[in-house]
Parts: sequence; C-alpha cells; structure tokens
Amino acid sequence: MSTKTVKFFRPVLVHQDGSREDPNDDFWSDAHTVIAGLDSKERGINYRAASYFGEAGTGSARAYQYIRVGRVRYRADWPETIDPNGHVDELNLDGRDIFEGGYVVPFGTETRVAVIGPIRGLVSVNAIEWWLGQTLGLANTDVTLELVPEVDPALARKLNEAIGVSRLSVRMPKGTALNLDVDSQVEEAFATAHEASGDDLNVDIAFSFGHQRPQPQKASMLQKAARKIAESGAAERVDVSLMLDNGDGGYTVEQHELIRDRVAVTVEFNVEDDSRLSTDEILDAVHTAITKFRAR
Repeated sequence: MSTKTVKFFRPVLVHQDGSREDPNDDFWSDAHTVIAGLDSKERGINYRAASYFGEAGTGSARAYQYIRVGRVRYRADWPETIDPNGHVDELNLDGRDIFEGGYVVPFGTETRVAVIGPIRGLVSVNAIEWWLGQTLGLANTDVTLELVPEVDPALARKLNEAIGVSRLSVRMPKGTALNLDVDSQVEEAFATAHEASGDDLNVDIAFSFGHQRPQPQKASMLQKAARKIAESGAAERVDVSLMLDNGDGGYTVEQHELIRDRVAVTVEFNVEDDSRLSTDEILDAVHTAITKFRAR
C-alpha cells in the first residue's frame, strides 16, 4: 500500500509594498474560468529550469471543479521499461510526454483549497503558485499569489487559549517587512532590524523572559504577536513556548514550531501500488479528506 497526502491552503495576494489581502470569494471559480479559456501553449510555463503544464477541469461523476498542475518531465530524464520477461527497453510514448500532476481542489466558501500531489514525483507549492500567477495574468503586476498553509485547528486553539507566550523566536526572509497591525515592541524591533538589514539579510529575532517569571502583560503581547505573524504567512520560521493553564493556578509550557505544524495539516489515504486512480477517484478521495479536515 502507498499513501497520498492532502494538504490545505488559502490564497493570499501579496503587493509589492509587502501588504497582503485575501482575494474575493469568487477567486477560484474565476481562476477556473480563465484557465479553461487558455490554449495549451498558454498553459505551458517554465519554472526553475523545469517545464510545467496545467488545466482546469470538472469531474465527470460529480461536478467537482479542480485545477491540475504538474511537471512535464524532460525526455532526458525519462525512466526505462521492463517487460514481463525481464527485458529492459527505452520508454516510448508515441510522441507524448510524462506528466506528473497535482490537483488543486477548491472547497467551501472561504477560498480554501485542498492540494494533492502525485504518488511519485513532487509538484511543489511554489511551482503551483508560480504557474497560477502566470496563467492568471499577475506576471507583469505588482501582485504575487501565495498559497498559505492552513493552521492545524488543534494548534490554533492552543495558541488562542494560551495564557501567554514565554518565548518567541522568528526568522523573516531577507527583504520582507513585518506589519502586525498592532502596537507592540515586537513590531518595533522588526521594523528597526529590517531598516538596518535592508534587502540583503535575513532577520532573526528572539524574545524571551529567560529565567524570570513571565510578566502577564508582556506574555500576552508575545502571544498576540505570534498569532499575527503565523497568520501573515510572511515568516520563514516561528518558534513559540506556549504557556497553557494547568487548572491548578499555574501553567505548563509547550514548544511549537508554528510554520512546520501549520504545514502538517495532512490527511492520508491508502492507494494500491499496482492500481491507477482515475480523476474521479482522486476527487472523491480528496473530498473525503476535506470532510475529515473540517471535522478536526
């Protein structure tokens, strides 16, 4: 048995000045319409020395809309074949190419999508973002598209219910400004560091009470900042020490890496190694995963 993994994302439009906004509720249906109207040449795009192709479609058994994006493997990288008698030969697909595709499946009313990749070969989220941006006409604008991973609901609850954060460590990639839209020492520190580093250096900042007992007001401030940073999707890494009420007037501390934990919202299902899944079977499996995700 093999496993496939479904991950969950939401789109964010990032402007050149660093500001971020959620697209309108019709984003995916509009994207589906645009992509469906492009010819095949317009849907073939190179990204980081690889060739990508995509299409917009709808399931035949159920009217599930999807966008399929994948890597077209260069023929120099093709595998060979082996027949039942053990003879190895070159792969010949009669002029066709190998396509390793992933599915982007919109669901719900909050522009969220489920993404499932191929069993073999990886279609990165960065490649999907790039392909979508190019096909949707964002290439020559000051706007880029990001697919921000959904926060694990269990972790989100812990972050919201914590009585504070005793330690916060954040890495911002070079050239990235942080706008928390809150008046705090955290934002001031990042603004100062960003101004000093310019666009050439990553910014790493840690806030900690050390061995002192955390002050409630400042622990709450770090908690709010951690939540804002995680929601922004702008940070490369966010480590927190969550202060969780133990019910006896004290607290316990849990360590979490918010970006890693956020990306790990996955649902797995079994696939027979020797069987091929049709598009409808994949879409049914994805929607089963969506149901499980909603129930978390």
